[in-house]
Amino acid sequence: MSAARSESRLKTMVDLGLVGENIMDIADFAVEKYEFSNDVTLSDSDRERALERVRDDLWERVKRFRDQRKQWQQKLFTAADQAVRDAVEGS
Repeated sequence: MSAARSESRLKTMVDLGLVGENIMDIADFAVEKYEFSNDVTLSDSDRERALERVRDDLWERVKRFRDQRKQWQQKLFTAADQAVRDAVEGS
């Protein structure tokens, strides 16, 4: 397997552009839901503060997810290495 092919397989599968668009949509929806549920219309400054808070909170979750994903990938590679050793060494 070529080095370029190996590298492309190891790259993260998360498209941050797509995640960013979804986060914006989710933030907008959450604010609209709040307004509808509470029969209020937020001021521009309250709306922007709420949107910023949702975006920040969701990006933090994405970052934690990526970190957890990296840890799981490492565990999978470790397990695969052990499986190869076991198969080759007859364990």
